Parts: sequence; C-alpha cells; structure tokens
Amino acid sequence: MSNMKLTVYIVLFLLFLVFVLQNYATLTTPHSLHLNLGLVNLESVPLPFYLMAILLFLMGFLLGGLFHFFKTHALKKEIKTLQNLNRALENERGTPKDRSAPATQIKTPPPSSTRE
Repeated sequence: MSNMKLTVYIVLFLLFLVFVLQNYATLTTPHSLHLNLGLVNLESVPLPFYLMAILLFLMGFLLGGLFHFFKTHALKKEIKTLQNLNRALENERGTPKDRSAPATQIKTPPPSSTRE
C-alpha cells in the first residue's frame, strides 16, 4: 500500500510540474485587483498570478476556520445551557436520573374500541 501511495504522489507531482512548466508565463504575469465603488476606486498592488491564487486560497482557509470556530463555540454554549436546564429539571423533580439503571417500561392499556 505504501508503494502505491508513493507512486500516486510521484505521478501527481509530475503532472503538477508539467502544468507549471507549460503555464510559466501566465503564472508569473503580474495582475492587480480592481474595485470601483463609484466614488472610491481601489486597486491592489500588482502580484504574480500564482501568488495571488495562494493568498486567496489562504484567505478562504482562514475565513472557513473562523466560521467553524464561531459555529462550534455557539453549539458548545447551547449544549452547556441545555445541560444546566437538564440539571435544574432533575433537581426540581427531586430524584437525579440514574443513567446506569434500565429504563422502566410503562404498560398502557390497549385502546378501547367503543362501537355505537
């Protein structure tokens, strides 16, 4: 399995190398981003295309990480609130829930069929 992984990695690296060599002129051409807001016209510093692609990828990675952090933080806060509510309800009931005891089955009478 290790040899198979190594072979796949080598093939992918060679494909990447062919891509870079065939597109070297395009990848090293400087580009700049423009933003026209009517009154304000902004333009970035000219950067090579490969550097701009790497920076945009890293920005997306960081924004995704921040989104995940805030979502996880909100969910942890909600879990803590629900656990506190559960504890309060168990205290109000007077008997803490024994998680190791088997659940008791409540027998309900069969539905009565009333015919008129």
